[in-house]
This record gives sequence, C-alpha cells and structure tokens, in this order.
Amino acid sequence: MFYIDHVDRENAVGVMKEIYDIFPGQIPGPLLVKSIVPELAEANLQSLKIGALGKIIPSAVSASIRFVMAVRMHADYCIKFNGNGLLAIGFTHEDLDELGKSVACGKFSDRENALVKFAVESVQSPEAVDENAFNAIKVLGWTDQEILASVSDAADALAGLTLFQVFKRKES
Repeated sequence: MFYIDHVDRENAVGVMKEIYDIFPGQIPGPLLVKSIVPELAEANLQSLKIGALGKIIPSAVSASIRFVMAVRMHADYCIKFNGNGLLAIGFTHEDLDELGKSVACGKFSDRENALVKFAVESVQSPEAVDENAFNAIKVLGWTDQEILASVSDAADALAGLTLFQVFKRKES
C-alpha cells in the first residue's frame, strides 16, 4: 500500500491497536501512514476527535471540510472514508457530489457553506486571505475560535492527505 512500512490492523499493538479500534471499518489514511510513529498518529487522532465531537464547529462541517480537501487532492481512499462518514450522518451521494464540485451543499445553511468554503480556500490560497475575507466570514456570526478550528481542519487534512499521497504506492 505504501512505499514505507506501516502497521496494519492485524498487526497493531499498544497505542496503534487502541487507535485502530476506534475505527471499526476503514482506518483514516493519514493514521495508516503515521502508524510507524505512534506519536504522530496520536496527534492526528486528537485533531480528528476535535472535529468529530463538534465542540467548536459542527461535526458535519468538519467532516465536509476534510471531504472537500480529499476531493481536491484526488485522494480516493480518503474521499471514500470521509464520504462514508457523511453518508452515515444523513448525506446523500448527490450531496457529496455537490459538495465536492461546489464546496457547498443543500444540507448546510448559507452560513455553514461559507465556513466550509472559507476554510478550504484559505488553506489552498493563504495569500488571498485578507481583512475583507475575515470580515465577510465574521459578519455571518462565526467566532475566532470557530474560524480557527475550521481552517485548522483544512490544514490538518491537507497535511495528512499530502503524506498519504506521497507515500501511497503509485500504479505503474
């Protein structure tokens, strides 16, 4: 699967077994890549937990940010993982198609769609983020914490997806 060693579910022990046991189905790709350095996998898991628990931003928004980043990175394994998570909470395949193409979907309010778009686009083009961009997202009622959490979701997704894509075996 990867150009470097990784720990698969069947051989996982200790902290990696504990992490993998959280995911009864597919294991997030970045966790698989980072499995030979459990401390990195644990840090990645903490980031995923913050988004999944919805303590700062709605968990569906967090998952949508990761889904869109996977689509943008053409990471099929991660598209499937995040897409399945969204399907499990009531999204349809049509919602996912819409989200992947336009960074918005009918499941979300205009306010939520704006946050997803802001997070994804700010990570892909950080130089384009200026005072006007921040004012536009803040006027929708998003707090500094929520804005930071959403952009952090996108940045963490980009980092994890990049590692996954770098180390994933390419078809010859």
